[in-house]
Amino acid sequence: MAQKTTWEQAQEALARGDYEGAHALIARLLRREPDNVTYLLFLSAVTPDEEERLQALERVLRLDPENPEARRGLAYFRGSEPLEPPRSLHLQDLWEKQLEEQEQEALPQRTWRPYVLGLGVLLGLLLLTLASRAVWERIRPRRLGTIGRLTLVPTTPAPTLTPSPTPRFTPTPVPLELLLEATYTPTPYYLQTPHPFESFRQGLRAFEKGDWEQAIFYFEDLVRIEGPTADAYFFLGEAYRRQGDWEKARKAYQEALKVDPDFGPAYVGLAQTAIMAWEAESPNEPLPDDVYQRVEQNFQKARTLAPDYGEGYLAWGMIRLEYGRDPEGALEVLQEAEAWLPGSPLVAYWQARAYLALGDLEKAREKVQQALDADITYLPTYLLYAQIALQQDDLVTAEGMLETYLRYRPDDPEGRYWAARLAQAQGDLETALQHWLAIEDAFPPRKRLEIWADIARAYSALGEGEKALPYAERVLKWRGENDYEAQFVMGLAWFAAGKIGNAYLNFHEAVRLAQRADDQAAYYEALYWRAKALSQLDQPEAAERDWRAILEGPEEYVPEAWKEEARAYLFPETPTSTPTMHVATPPPTATSTATSQEEVP
Repeated sequence: MAQKTTWEQAQEALARGDYEGAHALIARLLRREPDNVTYLLFLSAVTPDEEERLQALERVLRLDPENPEARRGLAYFRGSEPLEPPRSLHLQDLWEKQLEEQEQEALPQRTWRPYVLGLGVLLGLLLLTLASRAVWERIRPRRLGTIGRLTLVPTTPAPTLTPSPTPRFTPTPVPLELLLEATYTPTPYYLQTPHPFESFRQGLRAFEKGDWEQAIFYFEDLVRIEGPTADAYFFLGEAYRRQGDWEKARKAYQEALKVDPDFGPAYVGLAQTAIMAWEAESPNEPLPDDVYQRVEQNFQKARTLAPDYGEGYLAWGMIRLEYGRDPEGALEVLQEAEAWLPGSPLVAYWQARAYLALGDLEKAREKVQQALDADITYLPTYLLYAQIALQQDDLVTAEGMLETYLRYRPDDPEGRYWAARLAQAQGDLETALQHWLAIEDAFPPRKRLEIWADIARAYSALGEGEKALPYAERVLKWRGENDYEAQFVMGLAWFAAGKIGNAYLNFHEAVRLAQRADDQAAYYEALYWRAKALSQLDQPEAAERDWRAILEGPEEYVPEAWKEEARAYLFPETPTSTPTMHVATPPPTATSTATSQEEVP
């Protein structure tokens, strides 16, 4: 006698009233074929969980929007008017004929009689559910199942109204979600394996709330009760990673791959934990090439095994941009993320960052606006928008975006840094210095050097050279003498302190470094200040040479104000003396008159 298939065993369990056994068997089938419409309809009949039943029917409609059984079932269970009169079991022949026509193309090689019988029973259950609810409650198993798809990054449709860049605020910030014009709907979960245990459902709920401790507790409990499954270990790794425990996260991802070596999302998790491990061990060092190559290999494996895993492409794009310094490569994979996560604000946000890194401000602004339209509650979008607007000299928009961001994160160092840059662009150097001085120790050394250079420039511009010098010296010490910015800010500090000879030496070295790098903007900036220093050092020939170069420089690198200074030096106005008294001259003689006339051209 041939061994019965799992599907046949599930049907027999249902026929003898063993709902729990039928549920466990159909859950096993759905792990292998999560998009099988027949299995999902069967699940909606055997599960005692109303939420799971509705999820199964809704998933059928996502796979087959015109499926009449799912449509009638949802209408029935939600208490709305059915789209057409319910069918009774007396119409079994008509039901079987229509079902065969609907399913023949999708499952041409399967035996139809078991499917038809199962769905016939399903129809009877749909009609008798309300009457048999009391019986169902008596046989309801305590361990309940659920169907879900994991989405690490929720995406949302665009609201109907885009907020103003400069919204009004009450003294106490109103949560941004209260300003929404539309309710945001997350994308469906990626993973689709149903588990007939309450721990899975509770773990997902804790995960969605960001309660990593609870999520870890429930997913560990799931592994203990049900045994090892790839998705349970994956969720466990995700919770540990978000908690910051990269070692346990990596072990969990590896356990997932032991269960299922072809489980693509686990490779994405391993790539992310490799970055976390490197940051923990070498926080101030650039990412080594060998580590980056391992990360890329893991993402490549994930794409091969799970080509529809949109969150994997998103994570890949973020790492390519932030650690690989490869904005073009980041845009390549973010485009794939956009295909699988349509409308995602995070995809648009990282695309905007990539375009900003490439210097394409128009495209960056288009994408950041798209991200803001999709989700006005994601605060980093406002900060990025401010950066883009600031580089476009749109100070009004930059100010509005920063106002929103700092209203909710007033002490955020990154926000205050860009507030300082805005104040600098507005000519308010005192406010810029207040921000920079407050946050200089909040950043890693590389970023701190940038802030020290900004502080040195601001103090120099205010004529406070003595205050500028310590910061300029730090920049020179850490960046070295072959760094243009270090030499230039050192020259500015000496110039503001009145040490013109020292300033000239630094400006001269900055000119040389700019020429070597073929950086025209830096070259003319340093040349202008070297000319100013030479003008005060009584070196007229050298000063004239530099001022002439400034006067003849291209307008895109040399402001008109610099050219005016060059003209003033090269062509000084000669003062004209006014006679104090008029002396009468005798009339010329004939000879002198003739001579005078001959000299006139």
